[in-house]
This record gives sequence, structure tokens and C-alpha cells, in this order.
Amino acid sequence: MADDRKRSSYSDINKKYKFLNEKTSDEEMRRRKRDAEKNRREMRKKRSRYTHEQDMSKTMVLSPEMVEKERKRIARQKKIARQKKMRRRRIISAIILVLVIILLALGIKKAVSKKSETPKTTTSITDNKPVKPQPIVESLVKFSKTNKMTNLYEKSEKTSTILEQVPNNSYIKYYSEQGDFAYVGYNTKRGYILKSDLTDISDKDQFKVIKGVLLVNDDYKLASDYDPGIDEDARKSFTLMVNDASKENIILRSISDYRSFDQQSKLEDVEDVKFAKAGNSEHQSGLAYDLIGEDYSLKYKKDFAESKEYKWLIDNSYKYGFVLRYPKGKEDITGKDFSPWHFRYVGVELAKILHSQNITLEEYLKVADEKVNNSSDKKDDNETNDNGQNENSESDNSEDNRKDDNKRKNDSENDNRDNRKEENSNNSDNSEDHQSDRDNDRNDNENSENNN
Repeated sequence: MADDRKRSSYSDINKKYKFLNEKTSDEEMRRRKRDAEKNRREMRKKRSRYTHEQDMSKTMVLSPEMVEKERKRIARQKKIARQKKMRRRRIISAIILVLVIILLALGIKKAVSKKSETPKTTTSITDNKPVKPQPIVESLVKFSKTNKMTNLYEKSEKTSTILEQVPNNSYIKYYSEQGDFAYVGYNTKRGYILKSDLTDISDKDQFKVIKGVLLVNDDYKLASDYDPGIDEDARKSFTLMVNDASKENIILRSISDYRSFDQQSKLEDVEDVKFAKAGNSEHQSGLAYDLIGEDYSLKYKKDFAESKEYKWLIDNSYKYGFVLRYPKGKEDITGKDFSPWHFRYVGVELAKILHSQNITLEEYLKVADEKVNNSSDKKDDNETNDNGQNENSESDNSEDNRKDDNKRKNDSENDNRDNRKEENSNNSDNSEDHQSDRDNDRNDNENSENNN
């Protein structure tokens, strides 16, 4: 009976929906499938677009089962997020730990290597004796030239810091020696260069340094390839002097400072101004300035000596290390005409000496005596050729003059002695002749008496 009830119940359902009585075609089945698939897609779209921020005016009624399901879903998402966060933290911690281990290993290795190294002592290059430190001399001794590419070291040892690489055939300022090194100046830096990498300048008339001062004039010149630019100390002192002068309503301008050999060779004389030959100009050393005041029309004019700017320079320029290079009344000593615009930087100490004693650079360096002697010798030669007389000229070199006078006196005394000897000999000869004549006369008289 149970089977009959089951069969009758299924038959009722089949009759109600006509599943057994009607046969659906293949086309109907395909249509139903398409509709069902379409409904599923729409439901998926609706679910994907669903958010809690939808129209809240509509009240959603959830059953307890749906609430529990939603709670579990949210809890599951939170758990997954916590797991991802923990995994990320573990990875970062592992990377940091590896880096710390690597750094510790490198530090330990470096410490071990330092302990294993023996301390190095600073020694000379030619022998193993340690170099005794010597005092650094700041006074310029001479100029030298590099004979190859070399290094400018901070200290007198090869292991010290390299300040700069010095090219071949570069001019350097030579100050003092420190073992196998020389303490020198190159550009604006000072340091040490191996003495074997330096060569002295063969021309004695080039780069003349006396008492730590570079002398440039008609007798002593600079090389054509010497190109130092403006001296840094001179530039700083000049800037300070101009600023201080402006505070006293004195306006100073530079119309010319550094000039290279080529620039100097292209200059043409202006009216009474005769420019120095290329190589014999102080401007090439980077230590000279040609100045002018507010009146630009006084450029290279001797009337600049009447200006207030010139008077201020005469009274104050030495305080900044500058001196009037070619003053009035010293033309025979400097070999240049009075140039009130030309000032040379020599340093504050030397500038004070020249200003207080009112002397030129040639007089301080004792080269003025040579010039005066040479000029006086030329005058004497000309006078002896014209008049046949030899006159002595007065000069500062009194010792040489005294020697010449003594020599002349000795020569004259010797000549006088010789003359006296000759006179005496002549007188003696004459007396003997007179005596013989007298004897002859007596004999003749006696003979004549006897005959009578």
C-alpha cells in the first residue's frame, strides 16, 4: 500500500504540471536553459553590486540563520586578514634579522683584520730612518717646475691625503724642504711634493726671488707660459681695502689687475704711458693693480696724483699690504716713470717697512745699487771717450769706490816712484858726464901748460 500511495502521489504531481502528458521539444529545452542562465547571471550581478550603503530606507528582514551566516562570513574575513598581516610581519622580521647578521659579520671581520695588521711607521722613501718633523717656512724661496705628473700631498708622506694632481710643466712656489718632500704652493693650495718631481728654473733672470719677494722689472722677467691668475691673498686684501675706503666716501676701482703674457704683448702705449714688455710686467704675477677713482677721465693720467683717492691710498694702502710701485723721484731706481695708479701687493709687514722708510722695492732688496753703478759706469765710459778724462760717479756702493780710489792712488804712487828713479838715474848719469868733462878739461889745460 505504501508503494501505491507513493505512486499515486507522484502521479498527482505529474498530472498537475503535465510532465508526462506533454513532450517538450528540443528548442523549448534550449530556450529554458538560456533563460535559466540569464537569470543566474543577473543574480550574480545583483550580488556583486550589493553593498550595505544601498537605499537604507528599505527595511531588510533577516532570519536568524541569515544573521548567523553573515556573522561567520565576517569572522572568516577578519581571520584571513589577520593571517596575511602576521605572514607579512614574519617576512619583514626575517629580512631584518638577515641584514643584522650580515652587518655583524662584516664588523667582526673588520675588527679582526685591524688587530692582525701591524702598525706602520712613517719612513723616508730612500731609507728606513724616520723623517724628523721640521718647521714649515712660509717665506718664498724660489720657483720650480714639475718634470712629470705628480701629486700634492697634505703631509710629507705618500700615505697622506692627495690634495690635488699637479700636471707636468707646472710652476710651483717653493718654500722649504721636509725630507724627500718640498713644502710648496700650487694655485690656492699648499702641501708637499716629492723633490725628485721638481726641477729648478735654469734662466737666472726669470722668477727672481729675493728675501721672499718676487721681483719683476726690466731686468727680471716671468716666463711666457706662466699663468697664475689673480693672487688670492692680493684679491682678499684689495676687496677689504675698497670696502674700508667706501666707508670714508672714497671710491676705488680697478681698471686692470691680472694680465697674461699674450694680453700684455697686445697692449699699445697710451699718450705718455709706456707699458712694460710682455714678461716684464708685474701684472702677469697677479699681484699688481691699476687703480682709478670716481673721475674715470684720469685713467692712466699723472693728474690722478692730485685726487683725493690717491692721497687716501698713500696714507692707507700699506695697511692692506699694497705699495705705490713707481713713486715720483725714484725713476732712476725703478726704471719706470711716475705711475700714481700702479700699486703692488707685497704683504702687510713689508708694506709697512717700505712706507715708513720711504723706499722702493729695489732699494729694500738691494738691487738699486747695481742699477746705479751700471748707469754710472756707462756715463764714465762715454765721458772718457769724448774728453779723455775719467771721472768717478758717486753711488751707494762706497766700498767699491774706495777700492777703486786706493787702486788709482797705488798706481799713481808707483808711477811717481818710477819717475823718481828715472830722474835720479838720469841725474846721476848727467853728473858723471859733467865730471868726466871737467877731468878732460883739466888734462887739456895741463898739457897746454907743459907745452908752453
